[in-house]
Amino acid sequence: IKRFLREARAASLINHPNIVDVTDFGKSSDGTVFFVMELLEGEALDVVLQRDRRLDLMRAITIVNQMAGALGSAHSKGIVHRDLKPENVMLIRREGRRELLRQFSDDDGTHVVSEREKAFDFVKILDFGVAKVRDPDSNEGRVTQQGVVFGTPEYMAPETARVGISDPRTDIYALGIMFYEMLTGTVPFTGETPVDVMLKVVSQPVIPPRLKAPEIEITNEAERLIMKALSKDPLQRHQTMEELFVDLQQCYGRVRYRRQIE
Repeated sequence: IKRFLREARAASLINHPNIVDVTDFGKSSDGTVFFVMELLEGEALDVVLQRDRRLDLMRAITIVNQMAGALGSAHSKGIVHRDLKPENVMLIRREGRRELLRQFSDDDGTHVVSEREKAFDFVKILDFGVAKVRDPDSNEGRVTQQGVVFGTPEYMAPETARVGISDPRTDIYALGIMFYEMLTGTVPFTGETPVDVMLKVVSQPVIPPRLKAPEIEITNEAERLIMKALSKDPLQRHQTMEELFVDLQQCYGRVRYRRQIE
């Protein structure tokens, strides 16, 4: 019950358009614990990846952009998600507002054509059930025991897999894994059991995404961002989501955008 209510409190505290909106929570007169969330009509990112296997660079950047903004807001309020993965990200298709600039080459050289974006993915991050909430005034007691590992092995940072440590940089690592997966169609580490995966996360190097999927458009900048986010040492990663967001703006490839003036 504590964890259930903490999820509701965390989501409502952040109050960000890219995080699922919790409008009410509490205990009813018969003792039932509840929270009220907005109704989302869309697809979870894991469903999209199962169907399409991978996303093009522009679409992946659009998703990561929104996630970085939302998680930066959460971190500024002392909340670390700790279980970021595609099934906890809902994509809602919305009408496009941006002007896309598409670059191509032929015998006459390199050209840029402009087109109106038809639709884009509006992101909603879900499931703050194992979020780490910094609340110095809380008397609810510790919900998770020290050293107990929470999260999903494929998206778990090495320091979490080793000793259960989590801070904003563990969310940065998980976001790096998701960016890698959206572009290459696979996570860097898999195994027969969770322990197998966690051992690889801790000890094995990440195969760079452009080696993993050489036929896919992945810019130098996108690969550099991913490899930095996936550093084994958290001190070598981006230290904040804002830092990652700034680097992400340099990652566009053949398609970029110019926002339409309303």
